[in-house]
Amino acid sequence: ELPNNQVQLQREISQYMKLIRVQNTDEETKMRLIKRLCDLRVKQSELSDENDELSRVCGHLFRRDDERETLCSVCFRKPRFIPLPPLLRRTLNQCVVACSYCDFFAHQSCLKNKKRVIQCPKGLFTDAEAEGCPQNKYNPLLILKICPETGLASQDFKCFDCNESIQINNALKCDYNGKYYCENCHSSNMSVIPARVIHNWDFEQRLISNKSMFLLNYIKSKPVLFDILELNSMLYGLVEELCHIKRIRQELCLMVKYIKICKQPSKPKLSVATHLFDEEKINCYSLNELTNVRELQIQLLKLHQTLLVHITKDCESCKGKGFYCELCRDRQDLLFPFSSNIANCQKCSAVYHKNCYHRKSKCCPRCKRLCEKESQINGEESLNVAD
Repeated sequence: ELPNNQVQLQREISQYMKLIRVQNTDEETKMRLIKRLCDLRVKQSELSDENDELSRVCGHLFRRDDERETLCSVCFRKPRFIPLPPLLRRTLNQCVVACSYCDFFAHQSCLKNKKRVIQCPKGLFTDAEAEGCPQNKYNPLLILKICPETGLASQDFKCFDCNESIQINNALKCDYNGKYYCENCHSSNMSVIPARVIHNWDFEQRLISNKSMFLLNYIKSKPVLFDILELNSMLYGLVEELCHIKRIRQELCLMVKYIKICKQPSKPKLSVATHLFDEEKINCYSLNELTNVRELQIQLLKLHQTLLVHITKDCESCKGKGFYCELCRDRQDLLFPFSSNIANCQKCSAVYHKNCYHRKSKCCPRCKRLCEKESQINGEESLNVAD
């Protein structure tokens, strides 16, 4: 029977390996020993897989990942994928781990050199949020100034990450933070720079350091939002797609209110990020959304059309929450807050034809009725008090 303890397994594996190496062992006995050793290795592998989550290192939460081929994020020059059977790879301490939060991959043996392990961006952002820093331009981790270069002399001619001495000829600049790095800390990775996108609508990829690469990859994949209106409101005047997207998002915010209270089991699913139909974040976008603004526009248009058909045609419950224009009394035209050519009363949110509303000098019949009713109630109360 095989032991269920890693220590006992390793002890037995060592014993069987010594027995196999004995030269005088006959062929049949050696085959039996090898079979037993294979069983022990398989059991060891199963126990290792049951505990795939490793301890945290520099904020990373690691899991085993022996499938994809890429480079180790610590040694860089050594291939992460080793063409060996998984059992032998684990024996050589060359199994590979990947962070569950970011794109950090490394040999397990490389994690011992903690000075070369880059801090996980998730941990940094969590700390910033705990200190009350919102996930936008106020977050100190997000550099929104275009390549804020200070010069190599300000770094004492040392790499910004590892403090190794570097010369002007071999120093590599990161376009994200303007700092200089050695060849080990700057592998000539390319990325879109958030500051250039927001201020210049420039999506050209530029050279960045290894640490900046992990940070920007995290920003792209996670909903770290940029408020366009606050950071650069001129983009709405220069980028036609952003204006169109904002209008669609405003209408989606109104449509979602209908969908949330709709009790139909077949109602459409909201297949986009929640901030895209949040009124308080109407000007906020992630870096990935800004980079793929046309794809975002198509995605929002599809959702807009799906919700529009459900509310105005398919669902009787949602249709019943529509409005008829009380000013022209046209019972053939059902109006909704997201319909085109409509006007909303700012007080009671009633909906009218835009032309009818402006023709009546923005006088809302519903508000008028409510005021008259309130005056009547107040009058009756005053009479009762007098009696």
